[in-house]
Amino acid sequence: MVEEISEIPDAMNIDEFESQYRQIMDQSINQLQIAVLMLSRLPQVEANLLDARQNLQTLNQIVEEFISQQRAQ
Repeated sequence: MVEEISEIPDAMNIDEFESQYRQIMDQSINQLQIAVLMLSRLPQVEANLLDARQNLQTLNQIVEEFISQQRAQ
């Protein structure tokens, strides 16, 4: 999680300011890179979810037919 940006304290010197600025910028850039990577994988995730949905529908149909057959006996 990126450190929240707050007002600059009066007692902060330029070195502390630069350090805090660089740390927040690094964290923000890293988070953006992670977000871009996650977005680039969305089509693959969507395909996997669609496959899982189809598998569950098929399994449901097989189980429902089996239950119906067992009850008919």
